[in-house]
Amino acid sequence: EEQVDSFDLSMYNMHLLYAHERTYTFRIDSLTPEDRWEDMMKSEDKLVKVYDPQSRTVMPKKLKDLIANRTAYEARGWCMAEIEWSSTRSHSFQHQKIDRHKDLEESYLKGRVPMSPDDFEDKMLKAKFTHRSDSSQVILLQKKVFHEKADKCEKALFQILPKGELGKLARSLKYYKTLRTLEVLQFECS
Repeated sequence: EEQVDSFDLSMYNMHLLYAHERTYTFRIDSLTPEDRWEDMMKSEDKLVKVYDPQSRTVMPKKLKDLIANRTAYEARGWCMAEIEWSSTRSHSFQHQKIDRHKDLEESYLKGRVPMSPDDFEDKMLKAKFTHRSDSSQVILLQKKVFHEKADKCEKALFQILPKGELGKLARSLKYYKTLRTLEVLQFECS
């Protein structure tokens, strides 16, 4: 009998909260500002709570004792999947990026359209992973979640879509086999 690691099982089901119709996702993509990062690296008394695999608990540690990952959120493979799972809900406004940006245009809330599995697989070629071997699992899980949601969606509302989202919608729409009502409100196009 093949033994399955409990970590693998938890990762395999991590999409449930992101894609559930009764939840909302608000994400902040910004990394810690460099000046604050440097202060924390120099500090002996400021601690960060992180998961420790040896003790299997969350515990405080010095930032300098950790391995830094300064890769942007939207460039990380698992994070890209989280974004996509959050976008599979039938109402696009349930997933929002809420970072404050210098450009006022970027500070407004925007909708997202779920990416088709083919488009996602192509995007994974450029994704960053701590363990590159995770990419095939991420691709399969995104495909599973996308089809699970798209196959059952009868009513979809996509609103406040920025440029590029209508193209994604056109490529994804063929998978919505039971769709009866589609509303697209406030969108940007070329």
